[in-house]
Amino acid sequence: MKVIKLFGTICVALLGIVPAIAQSSVLGETSANSLGGLTFSVKSNKATYLPYEPLFVTFELTNNTQAQTSYSGARPLFLIHSSVQVTAPDGAVSCVRFLSLSSGGGPNLPGQKFEIKQGERFAETLVPAIDSRYLEKPGKYTLRFSYSGLDSNSIEITVAEPMGLDEEAFRFLANHGKDIWFGRMLQEKDGPAALKTFVQRFESSSYGDFAVLSLGKYFLNVEMNLSNAQTEFAKLRSSQNTFIADTAKKHLAAIARSRGN
Repeated sequence: MKVIKLFGTICVALLGIVPAIAQSSVLGETSANSLGGLTFSVKSNKATYLPYEPLFVTFELTNNTQAQTSYSGARPLFLIHSSVQVTAPDGAVSCVRFLSLSSGGGPNLPGQKFEIKQGERFAETLVPAIDSRYLEKPGKYTLRFSYSGLDSNSIEITVAEPMGLDEEAFRFLANHGKDIWFGRMLQEKDGPAALKTFVQRFESSSYGDFAVLSLGKYFLNVEMNLSNAQTEFAKLRSSQNTFIADTAKKHLAAIARSRGN
């Protein structure tokens, strides 16, 4: 079976606060009635997370129709048109009906053609926004997503209790907006200092790479200090998180181009 994978723009959000990274328009999104024959499934990139850690989910549509004609419509905007039901360790069920302030992967443009042919799949890895109150307590959670009337399989994740340096980092975040990306904090007077302090103290924690990436972007886009930005991004070349490593490499390449290298 042929797989069409798209791992481009990732809508960065948290198991907590949702920073608005980009805004994409929704043009001609396909209705649920035209999704007959498609199967919607999801999978998490790992089984265990810490509180406030971003949850990476691969959304997938499979064309199971027998007809030779291909599925054709607007490009799926999973985070805009999906919801998720969260079952907590104590059995409480909550529904999050809007998963991001941005759609990811770019807008649908007039005349743009998107197809999933017979037997093909379209997969996209994104970060759904789920408020920290739904995934903050340690334990096992069951998540079931819906997209334009299609229900996914259920996935189970474990939110682990932070220990050691991770626990110290968690307590710092709990007192500074519960946001590993420091999105809203950076809009406040003391936000930049808090982010720099977090990186200095907790760079080697499980949360560290996310904060280093945010600091690099802050130096690049706000302070416009290319040297400092380059220093932070260079730390992430070998990050075990492929999204972070790839994003850092793209920024390093852009900085090199801007310097004529």
